[in-house]
Amino acid sequence: MLTSFLTYKIAVIGAANHHEVIQRSLEGLNVSFYPTMDQFLREFGSGLEFPLIVIGEKGLLFRKPFKQFKEDNPDLVRSLVINNRPLKLEEADDYLLKPLNGAHLRRRVETHLSALKKVSEQIKAHVLGEVFDTAFASAPIGITVSSFLELDFDDETERFDYINPKYLEIVGRDSREVSTLDWPQFTHPDDLQEELVHFKRLQSGEIESYSMEKRFIKPDGSIVWVNLITSVFDLNPYRYVCIIQDITKTKEYEFALAESERSKTSLLSHLPGVAYRCKYDPEWTMEYISEGCKELTGYAPADLINNSRISFNSIVAPEYREKLWLEWSEVVKTKEEIEVEYEIIDAQGERKWVLERGQAVYSPTGEVVSIEGIILDISKRKESELNLLYCYQNDLLTGLFNRQYFEQLLKKDPSNQKRGVVAINLSSIHELSTRYGFYYTQKVFQRIANALKEFSNDNLVVIRLHENWFALYVKGYSDFEELHELAQKASSLVEQFFLIERLVWGIGILEIEENSEVDLAQLFTNIILTGDKSLTSNNTQFEIVCFNQKLVDDTVRENTLIGDLGRYQEEEGLLTLNYQPIVHLESGEIWAVEALARLNSPTLGPITPAEFIPLAEKTKLIIPLGEEVVKMACSFLKRIHDAGYPEMKMTINISLIQVMEKDFIQSLTGRMQRCSIEPTSIILEITETAIAANYSEMNEILKELKQLGFSLALDDFGTGYSSLARERELSVDYVKIDQIFIERLLTFDKSEVISGDIISMA
Repeated sequence: MLTSFLTYKIAVIGAANHHEVIQRSLEGLNVSFYPTMDQFLREFGSGLEFPLIVIGEKGLLFRKPFKQFKEDNPDLVRSLVINNRPLKLEEADDYLLKPLNGAHLRRRVETHLSALKKVSEQIKAHVLGEVFDTAFASAPIGITVSSFLELDFDDETERFDYINPKYLEIVGRDSREVSTLDWPQFTHPDDLQEELVHFKRLQSGEIESYSMEKRFIKPDGSIVWVNLITSVFDLNPYRYVCIIQDITKTKEYEFALAESERSKTSLLSHLPGVAYRCKYDPEWTMEYISEGCKELTGYAPADLINNSRISFNSIVAPEYREKLWLEWSEVVKTKEEIEVEYEIIDAQGERKWVLERGQAVYSPTGEVVSIEGIILDISKRKESELNLLYCYQNDLLTGLFNRQYFEQLLKKDPSNQKRGVVAINLSSIHELSTRYGFYYTQKVFQRIANALKEFSNDNLVVIRLHENWFALYVKGYSDFEELHELAQKASSLVEQFFLIERLVWGIGILEIEENSEVDLAQLFTNIILTGDKSLTSNNTQFEIVCFNQKLVDDTVRENTLIGDLGRYQEEEGLLTLNYQPIVHLESGEIWAVEALARLNSPTLGPITPAEFIPLAEKTKLIIPLGEEVVKMACSFLKRIHDAGYPEMKMTINISLIQVMEKDFIQSLTGRMQRCSIEPTSIILEITETAIAANYSEMNEILKELKQLGFSLALDDFGTGYSSLARERELSVDYVKIDQIFIERLLTFDKSEVISGDIISMA
């Protein structure tokens, strides 16, 4: 409304004959022509908001409607009448004589226009004053109008012409304090210098206004933050207006926000990863990603924002992309948080493990707006986990899976399929440690493990089952023949390493019952059982052993015998000796007897040495058992000597394990002395196989026994592995040809010829 005072209008009503002169004379002024009074009144109504000069002829001008219009707007309307004579004042404000003189018309109009403008300015000032007073007093902002008498007022005192209540409220002072104090006196020192610079520029006319945020100090010492605008609005006298708005709360929020941002920035800068906000799309289009992005991915944050250079999905390792999308799809449906681990590939091509924790942000209608969360670098943790998992699931020497992993597979794999185990028993490899040392043995073991790895596939896992055991766990095979063929291949592989080392090995096969729960303890017992049985049989002739009930029964029998062997001293009659006479073929006289041990099991009955001696050797019970046999045999021989047969000799079988004991000779001679038996009355029998296994050491022990007076017999001659040249070097007195060459001597001519040859060689 106030700006309308800056306009004016000249209205010409009727006076058609004068239009050309009026238009030419008043060129450049705001002139409008109205054919009739009615048209004029329709435009203006009854009210007027700006100065108006009306020009017309007498008849039109003084009709009642115009008179009423002029009475409604007495201070803003001037009327000029075109007439041949002067008018009375009550008829019009001025008159124009015909014919119209253009220059005269323009001067008269400008004179009236100038007068009207003065009137409008007075009205304007009055209205402004009322508006200003009202707005000044009730304004929600602080306002002061200050002045100085001269521009150079360094020594002048500032005069506050106007101060509104809000200003006093904001600065916490009354009008007297504000009037007597210069504003620098209650401006915060940290803000004073900056404002003085601005104020000097304002004084010099370099700028017309300035704005800044500053602090005022209240009388109680508290601080109030304001947004200040200072502007010059009158130069004579020099006057300026200052407007302040209390922004203390805003600044507190800003400081809190800044502190929050600082702490977040500090947190994010030390975060081993990134915080992010992205769109819910397959490319994970980033809208925000923190500075840790560079260290984590090798790309700057700007590279990922809006996929400007690369999308985050492109950084995710290919094998995890679909999985990640599916997992997010599930949690988006349930509106839950996600925690997922996957691998990314950074700008340098290096793989890193990351942990993502996040949640979808939803609109009021339930639509996904974005995804927010953090992605942490867990590569070191994952490496430790994988190392721990590797140590838990793998054998450190060979790198193969271990028994713990095998147990997990047995529990996890479906039972409705064929599953089997090929057990590989390499227990005899420990003999290499005695010969060549521990590290050599490990190298051989590792080479075998590496060769077995070639068998691995999706349905076959190679496992280091025990210290010197391997297992091939197979699933989904067609029939037993396929499993047996695999066992033969495994045996052929081991043979390449063991044959040259003169070692034996065992191969066992076990099928796991389908559609039944696996008893792990029993399963491993059965696996060891088949491998052990194969290794035992391999001492004579190699055989792949398949698990069956007979194998279990035999094992139960062996365990019973081992228990009986352990109780031979406690139960009388459990261990007995039978004595077989040895006859001289030429004289027919009995010149010696052989002590034959028998085990009388309470549950199994009489047991021959062929069955229980290997068990005694296996369990090392052969040492005390052998001492007992020597004791019993010497006692019986003493009775024979006392009965009048002092030339009678006794043959006693001894085991390799007994002979290899450090105190064997000392223990044997001590027993002879206690029984008053001379060593010359004793013939010690040892098998050719035992001598061949430790030829050099055994031959030295045999020589020492010979020097003490003992006679030595080579038992089972013809079944061992040693050469004839070595047999000739042995310190033995007798050779006992194995019964396989003797028992059918009269039946087969061929056997007779072979036996004759053996006798001749002996």
